[in-house]
Amino acid sequence: MKECEDLSVSVVVPFFNRSRFLKRLLDSVAAQTLAADRVYIIDNGSSLEESLNAWKIIRSHTLYDKCVFTSSIGRGNANYARNLGYKLAETRYVAFLDSDDWWQADHLSKAIKLLNKSDKVATYSGARVHTANGVILNNSKDIKLFDDPFSLIMSPRNYLAQTSSYVIDKSKVSLNVLWDESLKRHQDYDYFAVIYYNTCGWCYNPNITSNIDWNEGGHKSALDFNSLIKFYEKWEDSIPYTIKKSYLASMLYQSYFYNANDNIKIYYKEKITQEIFFKSSLYRVKTSDLCLALKIKAIKILDELQIKNTIKDILNKRL
Repeated sequence: MKECEDLSVSVVVPFFNRSRFLKRLLDSVAAQTLAADRVYIIDNGSSLEESLNAWKIIRSHTLYDKCVFTSSIGRGNANYARNLGYKLAETRYVAFLDSDDWWQADHLSKAIKLLNKSDKVATYSGARVHTANGVILNNSKDIKLFDDPFSLIMSPRNYLAQTSSYVIDKSKVSLNVLWDESLKRHQDYDYFAVIYYNTCGWCYNPNITSNIDWNEGGHKSALDFNSLIKFYEKWEDSIPYTIKKSYLASMLYQSYFYNANDNIKIYYKEKITQEIFFKSSLYRVKTSDLCLALKIKAIKILDELQIKNTIKDILNKRL
């Protein structure tokens, strides 16, 4: 990199009740070989105790002079916090880092070096995924290998393009290219697609420099199916048929696993049925499609049996 190049970079951290991970995060930012100019920690409606704990950690850290700790006032979602930090940043580059994740020391330098060599506006990578059973290396794939973003981010092969790997060249992005604040789930999928379709696109970073905590950290709350459906309907016309099939089947399974309400289950059943039988009128039905159709039929039968058993239980109690 040339000395005259603008390498200024801000880090944006959406924060909600995760003070126990904050020192680890700040330590990793402080260790960067390319120093961050600012660290925006956006408190997104945390409890008073968590906010005070976070402030104590920030005040005692070596990055204190570079930190901006502010609040979104009301409880929004992580995308509101990300947008606020992104808008506040006055640097050329903006790097996103979730509050329970952390980076390798060369994360910023390698990401920005790649961006400077490309004509792209943003970079992403795979990650070291830390689980209760050990560390999994997910290398992801180069977006250039695919005809659309969804074949990467929604692949049944579980390729990662995770939020904490994102570094954006703000000087090349329109001000209206932001995170969708109405979404509580699939936020990273949506932003990846927004950048893909509304800018010069993504640059793949083959270096794994992000660490994701799926053991102590991670998102453990119940799935927001309404948000998942909103994301799907937003991009439905752009998602390839093969990806739709596997994705909808997965969502149908999860709707039963998490005991979603009947409207959610019906929605995914109908969507799968539409996809299979609309396509089968145009193409020969594949074996995988028939298997999926049989699975849906089995689920419907199980539903009917459950209703019959419930009625039988009621009648037995009355007798």
